[in-house]
Amino acid sequence: MKQIKKILESRKIRPSLHRLMVLEYIIKRHNHPTPEDIYNDLIKIIPAISRATVYNTLHLLQENGLLFSITIPGEETRYDYKGASHAHFYCISCGALRDVDYKCPCLKKRKIGNNLITEVQVCFRGICENCRKQTK
Repeated sequence: MKQIKKILESRKIRPSLHRLMVLEYIIKRHNHPTPEDIYNDLIKIIPAISRATVYNTLHLLQENGLLFSITIPGEETRYDYKGASHAHFYCISCGALRDVDYKCPCLKKRKIGNNLITEVQVCFRGICENCRKQTK
C-alpha cells in the first residue's frame, strides 16, 4: 500500500482510502476491470464505498495519467494501469481482455510528424486460445 500511496502523491493526488484501494485493485489484477467489477469487489472490503466514488476515482486517476480506459464496442469500459507499454487482445467469443507482449515501434513513438502522441492503444480482436480449444 505504501507504493500505491507514493504513486498517488507523485501526481499530487490526496491518497484517501478509496483512491488507494481502487488503484491497488487495478494494479494487482491484470483483468482490466469494469467500474462495476471494482465496485462489486471493493464493497465487500469497504462497505461505505459508493459507485459514484468508484467512477469519480477512475476519472481522477485517468485525468492524472495513471490509468487509461479501454473501450470495446458493445462492452462496458474497462480500465488498465499505465505501466509498461503493451497491447491487448480481446476475445470476441468469451469477452476476455488480456495483455499481450507485442513489440511495435508505434508503442514507443511520441511524435508523428509535428503531432504529439499522448497515448497509444493497440487492441487485437479474435478468438483466444481457450475458446479455440473448446471448438476443436
